Amino acid sequence: MGRGPETSPLFLKRLAVGELQANCYIVADEASSEAMVLDPGGDGERILKIIEENSFRIISIVLTHIHPDHVGAAQLVAGESGASLFMHSEDAFLLRNSSMSFSLRETEEKIDPSGLKTLGDKDKVWVGRFSFLVLHTPGHTPGSISIYGEGRVFTGDTLFAGGVGRCDLPGGDWQKLKDSIQDRLLRLPLETVVHPGHGPDTMLEKELRSNPFIHELGIKR
Repeated sequence: MGRGPETSPLFLKRLAVGELQANCYIVADEASSEAMVLDPGGDGERILKIIEENSFRIISIVLTHIHPDHVGAAQLVAGESGASLFMHSEDAFLLRNSSMSFSLRETEEKIDPSGLKTLGDKDKVWVGRFSFLVLHTPGHTPGSISIYGEGRVFTGDTLFAGGVGRCDLPGGDWQKLKDSIQDRLLRLPLETVVHPGHGPDTMLEKELRSNPFIHELGIKR
């Protein structure tokens, strides 16, 4: 995966990382060399190598939710780059106050909650000249977020190509997931490209038309 379409000339790289092959995204403005890393779930050295090869400077690390396969290398990347870690306040609260399982491999560092900065619904994250809108899309976790901008939405584990996020883990809620997809994601333009937390890219229009879970949940635009 390389650059985006001509209408959105930003650098975009997808990496499948960690044991569960979660998608990590590097988004950058080449004009300013500023970069955002989304969901560094593992393989931190590999992520940092790409940053170095392109002479980027990480200004933010955004976590779509707290599950280990999406945060496993976050502390490493933050420590090496000096970038701030961002997460929705509801998941940050759970991380600071819960005994929920955040088990990582011995080679991975747990997130230091004191170093987290929180994001809320409709906050903006800037990467050079590019602006991305934070959408609170709970259901998979209470603080799951999606990041929308430049004709794209990064959905974490809320929406996949042909699937939706599971809700049988602590903090999961099917009704909230349904509302998030119906009232937040499907309010975006249907030509929006979806970059999910696992698997291939898709488009909102395709998922509305053919995603069996969306049909099963009775989700409509």
